[in-house]
Amino acid sequence: MRGLAETVAGWLLRISEMSAGQWVLRVAIVLSGALLLQLPTWWATFFFGPVLAGIGALMVLVSLLAPDSLAPVGLVAVVGAWWLMAGADNPLWQAAVLALLLGVFHLSCAWAASAPTHGVIRRRLARAMAGRAVAFLLVVAVGLALVLGAASLPALPGGLLWIGLGGLAVVGLAAVIIRPDRNT
Repeated sequence: MRGLAETVAGWLLRISEMSAGQWVLRVAIVLSGALLLQLPTWWATFFFGPVLAGIGALMVLVSLLAPDSLAPVGLVAVVGAWWLMAGADNPLWQAAVLALLLGVFHLSCAWAASAPTHGVIRRRLARAMAGRAVAFLLVVAVGLALVLGAASLPALPGGLLWIGLGGLAVVGLAAVIIRPDRNT
């Protein structure tokens, strides 16, 4: 069984071998994770918020060091629980901003975990990754705009049904746009 010292030594070795592309992804993980924790403290304050912020900060730190762990899922759970407990009455555009930040955090963690820390990201691959990231975030933004628009209509039949259909549309479009490219 690995000890704590051996785990920390492995993390430090990963950090010392990190390529420039991995650094960019790790900075995106930290910035999006920090915003995911800061925005609910401004928008959805409640008595249990500092505890969730501390747990979330730990999840961001572990996601930075080991993006292939379950820590990114833990941060999504912390932000989701925080928003459900304190932010449910907030305007929907705030939830949309958090959803976009969750998309950035998710993509950054997924890409950082899928490549070795010393791997070099070539310009062609970086362009393909950036194009897919922009396409994914645009699909999410358009889907959220449709959901927000449908939710703001006063006499909309089916209320939650439309929100569910909007979510399914976003997932479906993302699956079509963000498909694996075997040529890169």
